[in-house]
Amino acid sequence: MTASFAIQALVLTLGIYAFLRFLRTTRGSGVLNGLVIAGLVVIVGLWGLADFFQLEEFQYIVQGITPFLAVILAILFQPELRRAMIRLGERNQLANLFNSGQHESVVEVAQAAIAMAARRHGALIAFQRESALDAYTQNAVQVDAEVNRLLLENLFHPGSALHDGAVVITGDRVSAAACLFPLTENVEISKSTGTRHRAALGLTEETDAVTLIVSEETGNISICQRGQMERDIPPARIEERLRHYLGYAEREKSGGRRSTGANLMSALRSFFTQDLLRKGAAAAMAFAILYLVHQDILEDKTFSMTVRSDGIRGANVLSVQMPSEQHHLAAPVSGRVVEVQVRATRSELARLNFSLAGSLALSDDTIGSGPFPLDQVQWTNTATGESLELDASWKNDPLTLTVERYAEQTFKLLPENLDLDDSTIDARYRVDRDGIVFTPSEITLVGPQDALDALLGGGMPLRFQRKVIGPKDRDAKRFYLSLSDELIAASLRLADTRTPEALVPIIPDRRDLGFIQLEITKVKLDPNSTVNPDDWAIPPVSEIARFRFATEGIFNVGDDPGTPAFAQRANAVQEFVERHLHAMVDVSGLDSSGSKTARVIWIWPPSHIDWWSEFANYIGEENLDPEAAILLELESEPEIRLTHVGE
Repeated sequence: MTASFAIQALVLTLGIYAFLRFLRTTRGSGVLNGLVIAGLVVIVGLWGLADFFQLEEFQYIVQGITPFLAVILAILFQPELRRAMIRLGERNQLANLFNSGQHESVVEVAQAAIAMAARRHGALIAFQRESALDAYTQNAVQVDAEVNRLLLENLFHPGSALHDGAVVITGDRVSAAACLFPLTENVEISKSTGTRHRAALGLTEETDAVTLIVSEETGNISICQRGQMERDIPPARIEERLRHYLGYAEREKSGGRRSTGANLMSALRSFFTQDLLRKGAAAAMAFAILYLVHQDILEDKTFSMTVRSDGIRGANVLSVQMPSEQHHLAAPVSGRVVEVQVRATRSELARLNFSLAGSLALSDDTIGSGPFPLDQVQWTNTATGESLELDASWKNDPLTLTVERYAEQTFKLLPENLDLDDSTIDARYRVDRDGIVFTPSEITLVGPQDALDALLGGGMPLRFQRKVIGPKDRDAKRFYLSLSDELIAASLRLADTRTPEALVPIIPDRRDLGFIQLEITKVKLDPNSTVNPDDWAIPPVSEIARFRFATEGIFNVGDDPGTPAFAQRANAVQEFVERHLHAMVDVSGLDSSGSKTARVIWIWPPSHIDWWSEFANYIGEENLDPEAAILLELESEPEIRLTHVGE
């Protein structure tokens, strides 16, 4: 880009940006601004289309209707444009650049808001910025007074006739009072939000104004901008937040006025940091117009070409030939679309059309990164087969060519290779990391030798994408694994097309709670038996059945057995088991002359009640895991020898 082109682009950008800023200050600026921008885009686009394809008749039509479109817009929006011109004559932008009075009004407003909040006097104050608020002030009470704390307090005093409406501040003056603003259409705000707050939000949704609200009910102070509300601002921060929302530079701690040079520097800094979207649109439009105007001079054409390293050649393909299979094109990646700008005569570009192809042959010692040697590319016209000498350059930033030497390495999978997030797991369960099973147990990675060496040396961890264990996961969970983003960014991939899997065991917290001893009772389970249980006696050494009992999923992982809470819960579990566990021997099949050995019978869990619900209520657990269990194991002799009383 030449200096002359840059100067023209800068001047045209400033002009378009100034015009867009001018449109924004008009009433109905959204519609007018949109129509003007759309009109410019359409006209420029149609003009460019006609010029690109040499459509002379179409070009003549576009040039003929453009003035009429400007006249039609001027007629349709005559009131808005007239009002904007009046406002333009009233403004002195250069004076405003060094005027700190607008900043001083923030102090008065903040002090008035604090005073009204203390007395719970409701207030709604709007700061006009770029968007004109004439639509809301022209039917209100015109004030045109300097911003003053006492004036604002009097306007919003409950006894004042103007206290129900809003006040609009333009610059450092109160322009109007008793203004009515549109209510917000946001259905997501709380239904308890009052009309004053809804009006404050509604105005900021339609304009770029900043509104300050003092709640009559609570005395809280809020600020709205762009349809968003910051509530309950502390009185000490009102001035700071107003300056933030209005875009003013913060005062120095000394509180003094800034110098003219400081104001100039602040304005220049704001010019390069604020309103970037509109400035960008103006710059883009300016460059587009200049580009179209200079089509008869410039002879540049951009070709979108696909980078390929697999040996495929053809139109719109930039083929990079690798010297061996161990070489790999890391950047630009194969399949990426790049833009090459070719400068040639118009006739040569017309013959090329969409038939341009390029080929770059690399040597064996090409390893590492460096600029893409576009000057070494062999260009071909695929339509004619002729070789071309072209002045080619990258349309955007120059590309970097990175070639790496690839290798393979096999790794045995270990539990630490799996990135597990078990932060939300049920507190009564844990992941058995030692029991994780991988299928297959080994994987082979293909990629740059440096990356593989880093994995082997511990400089880069072998990890898979993070997997999450949820609060409802039980038993074991199967995951399909994929390499972590870090490994993918290092150009590593799996040599095998099969997806590795991991089976992650999830086990409940098991607690051994010791022993339970119960007296063995004699029962006759066969109603047809004539045996009398009282005729048999259990030896004293065998009267007690001893059970070892434990729990799974009832206590939280990490609960300390030495705490009173743990002991209380353990005692409750033991008491419940002792109430519902019965040990017995059946004497139905015994006779005085036959066998006197009987098996100890015990049943757990009890089937005659909804024991799980009763157990949950007994220990006071509303969300007891239904998969939790109480485990019992008979430790004493499973069979006892009974003695007949008549012997």
